[in-house]
Amino acid sequence: MAAKPLSHSEVLALVAPLLHECGKPFRKFKRAFIRRADHAETVETILNGKKETENVASEGDMVVRADTSSQEEYIISRERFQQAYDMSSASEIVDHPEAEHLRLQGFMSYKPRRRVLAVEVDEALLAKHFPSRMFMAPWNEPMAVEPGDFLVNGNQSTESITEIVRIERMTFFETYEPCCRHKDGEGADRT
Repeated sequence: MAAKPLSHSEVLALVAPLLHECGKPFRKFKRAFIRRADHAETVETILNGKKETENVASEGDMVVRADTSSQEEYIISRERFQQAYDMSSASEIVDHPEAEHLRLQGFMSYKPRRRVLAVEVDEALLAKHFPSRMFMAPWNEPMAVEPGDFLVNGNQSTESITEIVRIERMTFFETYEPCCRHKDGEGADRT
């Protein structure tokens, strides 16, 4: 019998303390291409040819297309968009091989402001807590998790972590870099 994926609340109870105890601070440094989502639009997040998860857009949501080798797309809420990206940095996409295609789809380029706490998934953590190699994402869809991936706080607060998401290893290093934890304990953006 296959192991059942952990619920998001179970993952939150397990991973939030790990992030507080041994999570390392990272900041997103790479721009992202973002457009308004169509209501009820379904977006599959595919990395290296494998489906990571999928999500259905609600009114006001945004579609993010990462500027990575996988060119993965995912949905974020309007509120998360405003927290994670610099609204004043919106610019037309010009210096990218797919600039015209992205512009025709309505994407604009935005600079990130996102900071996270992250823990790397190793075989022991995977075997003990994620035997199904999946967990339920905050949007109630299965999310894959593999050794070497990173689990991060999905929301922008280190004080009150309310979401955990997985970022595939190669994508993580293409878009995040280590940053300093401040004296007051601040390592990630606060809401």
